[in-house]
Amino acid sequence: MHLVASDGVKVNNLKLLNDPDNTNNDGIDPDGSRNVAIDGAFIYTTDDCFAVKTSGAFHMIQPTRHILIQNSVCYTKKSALKVGTETKDTLSDITFANNNVVHADRVIALYMADGNTMENITYDNNWSEAIGGNSKQRLIDIAITNRSGIGLIKNVKIINYTAYQPGRNPSVIKGMDDHIVNVFFKHLKIADELISSASEAGIDSSNADLTFITP
Repeated sequence: MHLVASDGVKVNNLKLLNDPDNTNNDGIDPDGSRNVAIDGAFIYTTDDCFAVKTSGAFHMIQPTRHILIQNSVCYTKKSALKVGTETKDTLSDITFANNNVVHADRVIALYMADGNTMENITYDNNWSEAIGGNSKQRLIDIAITNRSGIGLIKNVKIINYTAYQPGRNPSVIKGMDDHIVNVFFKHLKIADELISSASEAGIDSSNADLTFITP
């Protein structure tokens, strides 16, 4: 379900089951859109459950902003709650709240491939169960992926995230100096352990500005 250059879209209680033998079959992708609310979706797919992006599809390049994805259930072999990979315009004010990731290779993923700015991204009260299915097998993957490292990821809040299983591999938060700033964790819990630092979380971070708060 590809929501391109749209405004004021509401998606309620959608059940989407994709062919598990096909690749590149996302669930719901708000793309160059604004004021989108997705509530109560069930997504079963081999590619991203949700990918909020600015791909320039159909030659329409415009910002993506004010996106809410909540109360949904995801099962995927790849990324569950994702912003990017395509970032041909800015992405801002995006919230994932109260979502259950039953299975994913990456639960929280922010990928900047085309520069620009990604800001005010909030993950609030989400939880995950099994990790696996693809090559990365990590809980969190935040990266500036273009070769030049151009772009800015800032003001990311990960609040009340509970992972019932750790990833097989360390989480990653990586960028160039001052290109990933103000990534804020509050009440992060992994395998029944309350986490207070990047090392406790098993996060491989370099040149990223991280803050951990435990109540």
